[in-house]
Amino acid sequence: MSDWTPFFESEGTLSATEQEHLVRVFDSQDTKSNWSLALTLAGIQPAPQLLQWRNGVPGLAASEFIVALSAGYVAPDGRKRILRLPALLGSQWKMDQELARVLETAVPARVADQLTQSLFLGIAIQALRMRLPSSTETQFAAWLAGSSRPPASARATIARILKAQRRRDELARAWSACFPSVGYQPAESTEAPQKIRHEPHPSPSLTSVWRGLPVCAGQVVAPALWVTSDTQRPSEPRLLIFAQARPEAVEWYEVAAGLAFAQGGVLSHACSVAREQGIPSATGFGKSLASAGTSLNGRTVRLDGGAGTLEVI
Repeated sequence: MSDWTPFFESEGTLSATEQEHLVRVFDSQDTKSNWSLALTLAGIQPAPQLLQWRNGVPGLAASEFIVALSAGYVAPDGRKRILRLPALLGSQWKMDQELARVLETAVPARVADQLTQSLFLGIAIQALRMRLPSSTETQFAAWLAGSSRPPASARATIARILKAQRRRDELARAWSACFPSVGYQPAESTEAPQKIRHEPHPSPSLTSVWRGLPVCAGQVVAPALWVTSDTQRPSEPRLLIFAQARPEAVEWYEVAAGLAFAQGGVLSHACSVAREQGIPSATGFGKSLASAGTSLNGRTVRLDGGAGTLEVI
């Protein structure tokens, strides 16, 4: 696990005003800040200050987040503190009660309350993931994609994760309203995504096989289309390839034979909708797929959403 992970899914740069707003959102010294209120709902006190900046990009101290999430049961070095187990159980019980309440009520009307609820759901999702049997990110993705059957003990937890993420997707517009420069909800994973480097002229030695994370099981062979803001919509289905799993990608799904995202978490809005619509898809292929860009247009590619692979054939 990385010690730092970007907060937003998008790579956009926040304006000075937006940076100040985000600092207020995460002010652990202010008991009324969105972050403090979300942690209180989750039964985590006192509120740790986890927001960190790297080259102007906001992120969270991931290892410290895990310590706070476990109520100190997991130490910074990864060891477990047995004496903190009662605190962890109490925190988890309170979180479960609040999560059930949140998912049974309507979305809050105020934007500030929506931000708080979104942060709480992000915390709850990570707490639920910690309860799953030991597994890799790929195994978790395969469970969600339906390409691998999770153990019986994990199925109820996975169902709760997906339900919580659906509500979190509904709250994404609050982040867009407050932070239009990035315009998207926070990333859902404590794993730092690989930085995408866009290359308008990829090297001649084009990679022909990519491996990522499963999103929705299914195999498809179709002509590829690299989708950007100025791409014209095709008249027939294509295997659509995106640099990031951003919410606006959903607008293209009606012409998608399959979906591939160079960057994005398996619980991102775009991936969640693809899974619900049963579109074979995979994500997290990395910068080499992003670098290929428009050179893939028209080439026949095979996507295996359950295995998380994409190849030119």
